[in-house]
Amino acid sequence: MTPDLFFEGITAIFYLSSLTLLLPGFAATLIARAESSAAAVGFVLAAILVSWFRFSGNLAEPPTRVLAAAMVVSIIGLVIPLVRRVNLVTGAAGAVCGGVAALSWWPALSTHAGPVFVDLPTSDARGLAELTIYMVGIFAPLILGASALAITPNATTLPFRPLMLFSGAAVLGVFTLLLFSGTMPDLATWLGERTMDTLGAG
Repeated sequence: MTPDLFFEGITAIFYLSSLTLLLPGFAATLIARAESSAAAVGFVLAAILVSWFRFSGNLAEPPTRVLAAAMVVSIIGLVIPLVRRVNLVTGAAGAVCGGVAALSWWPALSTHAGPVFVDLPTSDARGLAELTIYMVGIFAPLILGASALAITPNATTLPFRPLMLFSGAAVLGVFTLLLFSGTMPDLATWLGERTMDTLGAG
């Protein structure tokens, strides 16, 4: 079942329901620029952990305006890293962004991943492990992208950093506005329903 979960995660990259999870991850990675690895690691780890708490029923979902405020804090930490070369603030800001994203998405209940999410409230560490495998599959392009940025010489990425900053901030800005207006839950539900319709039609 482990390989099946991972490959279902890979497939879920292309689901509409994954947009509210992947887009903030890519945006946070771009905004962080030279500290992109720290932002991506923080985002992925927090998204997995918060998703586990959320879907296991151990975490009450806060109001969307609280999430919007948390996202603003995350953006500030990503745009203006306060601890250069240590990446502590950038990693923490990425983690906050990942936590907010995890509270804003609805997974597709596909063949193997569906039972994992359904059983999370009664599962133990095995449930967390299976969820992690599935979400690592979803985050594969983000992990690869952050790794590519990490090994690319600074001189190569330097001319593109203003564009990275602007595009990433724009995505997270729209995400924040959707949260503040209370639109995000409806959008996430709609994306999830369209995804399930597609899976059902297939």
